[in-house]
Amino acid sequence: MKKPLSLLVFFLCAPFAQAQVDVELVRRFVAAYMPAAPQPVEVRITANGATPAGGYQVITALRGDPKNNPEILSLVVDAATGTANAGLVLALGQGMPAEQLPYFAENNLPQMLSQGMGGAFRVRWPSLVAKPGSVVQLSVSYSTGYGWVRMPVALTGDGKYLIIGEVWPLTKDPRQVRRERLAEAPREPDFGPSNAKVTVVEFSDLQCPACKRAWADLKPIMQKLGVAHVSAHFPLVNAHPWAFRASVAAVCFLMKDRSLLPSFKDFMFAQQADLKLETVDDAIFTFASQQGVGEGSLRDCYLKDKAIQRVLDDLALGYRLGVMGTPSYFAGGEHLPLEPKAFEARLAAILNAGGIPEKAK
Repeated sequence: MKKPLSLLVFFLCAPFAQAQVDVELVRRFVAAYMPAAPQPVEVRITANGATPAGGYQVITALRGDPKNNPEILSLVVDAATGTANAGLVLALGQGMPAEQLPYFAENNLPQMLSQGMGGAFRVRWPSLVAKPGSVVQLSVSYSTGYGWVRMPVALTGDGKYLIIGEVWPLTKDPRQVRRERLAEAPREPDFGPSNAKVTVVEFSDLQCPACKRAWADLKPIMQKLGVAHVSAHFPLVNAHPWAFRASVAAVCFLMKDRSLLPSFKDFMFAQQADLKLETVDDAIFTFASQQGVGEGSLRDCYLKDKAIQRVLDDLALGYRLGVMGTPSYFAGGEHLPLEPKAFEARLAAILNAGGIPEKAK
């Protein structure tokens, strides 16, 4: 199963006043945000908050059997702006006065995030916010050990909830929003025809066992259907110590010859269980030698700024698309299911719809 970020999600069932949010609008958003599935989405308002700037709602969306690993998404909705932060929601307690929020965000929150997720964090209160709204989008970045990456984090204006997850317009299909965000950061395919109707973007971590299984199951399906495939990198650095270095090497092999990248993933996944931080460089240079890539040529790229920045950019792009764990596959902006039969059926439907999932049957 997918490996989520290691932060606990709290689902609250406190009494609340009449909701201000359009629950049906949220349900439609969630159904398009989650991977396609036949089960209906159930939306529950689990908390209602009030701030001087307006109200907000904490929402839990669930699809599938509640007793059998259902899909769950948490949101905090700002009804006044028609937006929602979707991802993980953490309850912070009784809250605090608005004037204390900037100090809390910049001085206490980095330590809290570090304790919950590992690593180092920097948090800045948005300078243009004189008075907090019902939901405040913070400027947060974390250290990968190779550079800093923006992470979408928000606070409710009363200081009661922390949200890890990007902000989305509720009135716009999230699949269209993802297509727009992907278009702002185009990536080169590593296999598939250059004129393919559909490009599948895979966010993966070469040290992730679930990514290894998905690659083995889903690559043949993508090759059979004739889609283009893009490898985007989402190394979970706090859980997987050598994943970032492997991602940088993958970028270098793509720059040399796009056909090298799928072969490199096969090579790394085959020995994944035996690799360690101390041995990953040996494996990378062994693969290069086997493929006729000179050591000097690889060293000109490996762990250099350009390749490192590409991995950092992929991480930031993943967060903007709603990636919270690996593997995550997208086609036409839609988050695809990982079960092979469901993956193939949905990908074929998107192909038949000209690459637009909203039109797919």
